[in-house]
Amino acid sequence: MTSSWTNVLDECDARLAAATEALDRGVGEPVAPFADADVSEPLPSDLVERARDLVDRSEALEQRLRDEQDRLRVELRRLPRMPAAPREVHFEAKA
Repeated sequence: MTSSWTNVLDECDARLAAATEALDRGVGEPVAPFADADVSEPLPSDLVERARDLVDRSEALEQRLRDEQDRLRVELRRLPRMPAAPREVHFEAKA
């Protein structure tokens, strides 16, 4: 099935909005991966600016995700290490 560029950009816009909202709320809700666009014609010139805006938004979101990942790494490193729990083994044999 062939999509139009408007549909492809609408889908990308919706996914970016959903991912941004999930990050803003601190909820790790999965966002469906982007499927390759099944569009046979080149991007029309009247949609170029919108496509560039979506690229800018996606790059900003990627940076926010990298920053959040780095913040989580720092927090995890600050947690105290838990010692291994002692294990007791008991074996009872009756003859």
